[in-house]
Amino acid sequence: MTIVALTYFHESFLAVSDTRISWRKGAKLEKFSKLFSHRYNFTSGHPASNPPKKFTGELGLAFAGSTLFGLAFSNMFARTIAEMHSFEDAEAPSFTAFGKIASHCANVLKEYVLDEKQCFEVLIFGFDPNTAQATVIHLRLAPGPDQRGVEVSLQSKPALDDEIASIGTGAKHLPEDLPLPSKVPLSLLIQKITSSNVDPATGGDIQAMELSAEGSRFLGTIMEGKSWDDASYYGVKRADLGDIDGFRVGRNEPVSLKPYSAVSALAAKKTRHLKDKLGDIPKDMGNVGPIMSFISVIHSEKTQGVIDQNYQLEKSALIAGQYYFAKVCPACWRNSPSIMSPSSGEGFQGTLKGSGAVKTSCQYCDVSISFGVNDFNKELLWSS
Repeated sequence: MTIVALTYFHESFLAVSDTRISWRKGAKLEKFSKLFSHRYNFTSGHPASNPPKKFTGELGLAFAGSTLFGLAFSNMFARTIAEMHSFEDAEAPSFTAFGKIASHCANVLKEYVLDEKQCFEVLIFGFDPNTAQATVIHLRLAPGPDQRGVEVSLQSKPALDDEIASIGTGAKHLPEDLPLPSKVPLSLLIQKITSSNVDPATGGDIQAMELSAEGSRFLGTIMEGKSWDDASYYGVKRADLGDIDGFRVGRNEPVSLKPYSAVSALAAKKTRHLKDKLGDIPKDMGNVGPIMSFISVIHSEKTQGVIDQNYQLEKSALIAGQYYFAKVCPACWRNSPSIMSPSSGEGFQGTLKGSGAVKTSCQYCDVSISFGVNDFNKELLWSS
């Protein structure tokens, strides 16, 4: 799974993504590209009589969800938009044409999807060939309302300055205080987008891609180090590849970032208070993002956290292969995996104290379960 964030400012798009894909038993690949640039090529006129008109340009594409089906969609869409022709004297296509092609490609794949694990969502972005309007298409192949099949949905809208669209499992963990993209340095914006590793399916290197009317450029990122040679370009490190017949990877100057970590914005070693993390948010709300971020920071920093009030946490949607803090339900007596663990089964490294608790619902009977500060020590791997 993934996080992809897409924004538009200064007449260009910026897409940011992680590089992790994962599958059963915790296996991961940290170097997988999820951002693509596809060239479209529409021609019109009879080639036997006149030179054809050509309408060409670039579209950006990012996907989240099933790696296999997302990549299959990307390939099918790319091949189709590269070979569109009219034997009539047609004018340039509108951006709507790309939406129709995308919808058709997704419907072709739909019959092969067996369950929700093979679903995916896509952002397609670029500029209308007629009007030059910056536009974003959001396509989803997801379970239908009755959960008995899958359906394709598509939304197309003009890109608005500083608006941020996001997809993937990590999207719900985006910080609520993201700055306006046009008002901050690029490195700071990317750092804020990727500053949380609460979602275990999100991680690896960071990818960044810009798309303007002139075309696309992929930005290398420096996760550690200070020089251009420390940069990674979609998983290929500039220094490791070295000189190839006088050429080196990377045409555009890389973006320098801090290491991918939930504590990038909270680096100081000190006791954490959950009430400080939540601020003035009512305690009876879901609070999923702040609470999970708090637990992740305590674990990552191997430090002490304080829970001195009671907080209500929404019941987790369980993910196969993920570890959860578990507790026996007082009503049905089943061991309920209730709160996502950041430790991946290796043991929670932080310590908690205080008289408060995090309350959630049993996965099996919905009765309330209370996790006190001494209850974050038993983990359960969810496998189905």
